[in-house]
Amino acid sequence: MGLAAVAAAALQLASVVGAGLPGAAPAAGRCETVVTIPDIGVRTELRYYAGSPDDGKGTRIQDRGVLASPVGPRGGVAAGEVGNHFIAGHRTSAGGPLLHLRGLRKGDLVKVRTRCSDGGDVTHTYAVTKRSQYIDFFTAKGRAAQIAPVPFHPGQDPTLPMVTLSTCATQEDNARGDRRRDRYGNPPGRWVVVGVLTTTREG
Repeated sequence: MGLAAVAAAALQLASVVGAGLPGAAPAAGRCETVVTIPDIGVRTELRYYAGSPDDGKGTRIQDRGVLASPVGPRGGVAAGEVGNHFIAGHRTSAGGPLLHLRGLRKGDLVKVRTRCSDGGDVTHTYAVTKRSQYIDFFTAKGRAAQIAPVPFHPGQDPTLPMVTLSTCATQEDNARGDRRRDRYGNPPGRWVVVGVLTTTREG
């Protein structure tokens, strides 16, 4: 299976995942995606879903201790595609897969590997280009910044495959006395790290 077929399989899986539970196998074969970030000790499953960052589906996926990636008109793209491959995960709950996200530095690697039951196996490796930045997810400006096709540049056309890693800034929000939460229990603050694709390897 080639790169395009693996990406298509991941996106088809997202269309049947629904609330974050595995659905019927896509025609190209059932696929599993794992994100590895060596510098902060992450090796965690990633689940695609049709939706937007930290919506009800995405929050339920993260509550299971895995990472969530929204795709489609209100989300991002699959790994390796031109645009914003958006990945969210909890920092202080559900095992805290992105507990140490703020420790990432420029040049650190983020690897996204998708393996399918019919033999497809592709690893996309991104290098961090921007260290963690704080955004207010409860504002339109903050939401647009992290999900834009070119992260932090809404309205700009993408030319490169990029990745955005996002996690809650619960501790910092609480320290400031900001205990607002949305209907899914998420705080307003997000720490966001951005990277760009450096290599793609099959097999």
